[in-house]
Amino acid sequence: MKRPLPLSQLLAIVAPLLVVLGGCAKEPPPSLFDPNIGSRPTPTISAVAPRDSALAGVTLVTITGTNFSPVKEYNLVFFNASLGTVQQASATQLVVKAPLLIADSVGLKVAVQGVELFSNAVLYKLVAAVKEFGTISGTVEEPFGVTCDTAGNVYVSLLSNVGSGLGVKKITPAGVRSDYSPPFSTSVNKWNAMKIGPGGYLYAAANRNAVFRIPPGGGSAAPWASVAGANVSLLYDFDFDPQGNIWGGGDNANIVRVAPDRSVRGFPFSGNVYGVRYFQGFLYLATKNDTVWNIWRTRIVSADSIGPRELYFNFTNRFGVAAGAYTITFAEDGDLLVGTDSVAGSIAVIHPDRTGEPFYPGLMKGRVQSLAYGKGVEMYAAQSGNTDALKRLLYVNTQKRSAPYYGRQ
Repeated sequence: MKRPLPLSQLLAIVAPLLVVLGGCAKEPPPSLFDPNIGSRPTPTISAVAPRDSALAGVTLVTITGTNFSPVKEYNLVFFNASLGTVQQASATQLVVKAPLLIADSVGLKVAVQGVELFSNAVLYKLVAAVKEFGTISGTVEEPFGVTCDTAGNVYVSLLSNVGSGLGVKKITPAGVRSDYSPPFSTSVNKWNAMKIGPGGYLYAAANRNAVFRIPPGGGSAAPWASVAGANVSLLYDFDFDPQGNIWGGGDNANIVRVAPDRSVRGFPFSGNVYGVRYFQGFLYLATKNDTVWNIWRTRIVSADSIGPRELYFNFTNRFGVAAGAYTITFAEDGDLLVGTDSVAGSIAVIHPDRTGEPFYPGLMKGRVQSLAYGKGVEMYAAQSGNTDALKRLLYVNTQKRSAPYYGRQ
């Protein structure tokens, strides 16, 4: 009879088998139960800035409180059922971009991953940064030149869906429309550019060799000054300087100065001019040469003298050949706003350091062909495109005021 193996020898034989069998076995799935839930402190909101409201899809909202996660991805910031985009996070502060939700009563609250309860809710308001303005429901009206007076009234030149001139409409800040000026003619049926000028006259250009003028209070337009003597056959856009001179350009070999006495002078300039704006002693010009769009500037020395032109910004190099620079205006802080195509965001902004980016990306579509600031932070944009739905006059809350418009002061 064989004696049983000693325990030490038995373990020496079995142990390798256990290792092999154990290596083939599947690991059990991790438990979904988090034993720390309920033990982690609930987040709280103590303050929100801006305090009461923000621009939907635009404003960075700063939330101050406690028990947030310093890992930004672990924080969920709800505006009703919509999530904001957390940009920065610490245990006591979150910076979040407001979602594109427009509502007067929004419940703002924070959830943190691994924490069972939401924070307290704060009542908040999200307002539109961009919205339609002064439009008639169910109609198709394509806006072209747009401008504003010192009272905040908007003036816009409109075409119908079949290309007929609808004249100039006046729209109050409350959105009330009225007829202001009929079309000049069947061939001059729209104004590409308009500016309020001295005495309350409305000055206009129609890609012809003249500056037109509409009397204060409205009425029929009439030619005011010919620019043919300055070797300018097409005047597309213009602006006033502080001395009341008009500076303009179009598809010509010259830009033009029109003095208050209606005398004209041309200055050689190569490029098809689409946008003109005077700012801090310089004349800025949005131009197209072949397929290249640029922003140039030249110093206004006097009514009879300008400095050499300087390339301010290569628009095509930054935004691509599919984006034009059709109109320009300045904010008071030196930001240059450019009406462009949807590939560049419909409105682009060029900062004083000459960097450029889309302005309010994702909030506008189509081509913006005219821009005008109101009396506050509001700017109006004439938007067009290849569909009727894109042909709209837009109100844009820029959050900054305009640089001076010298014609209307």
